[in-house]
Amino acid sequence: MALITTLQCSCGKEYLIYVPRRILYKEIFRGGGVGLGKLIDEHERDRGEIALAGETAELRGVEFRDISVNEIIQCECGRVFDMLRIIDLDIKYSGVGVLNYEEVLKDTAV
Repeated sequence: MALITTLQCSCGKEYLIYVPRRILYKEIFRGGGVGLGKLIDEHERDRGEIALAGETAELRGVEFRDISVNEIIQCECGRVFDMLRIIDLDIKYSGVGVLNYEEVLKDTAV
């Protein structure tokens, strides 16, 4: 199943975000695991899981982002989120790679 998470800006705008395994594994394993991550990503895309996430976002009235396309999210209010930095900080803080954005958002806004 595709790794999907949410992000809510302080202005209230909400995002549904697809995090590819190749990006996550690269951050967790410091460069290793990218090959396995790519295979999983291809499988998820072939099964339509990423497209389904986009449809889910549309039904919920939130914006969908695929960070394999662009890891920087700039909200309409001007706040900028560097998703790679958020993932990296979360891994550092939690030690297990569980994505808990609320804990690290205060450290990532530009």
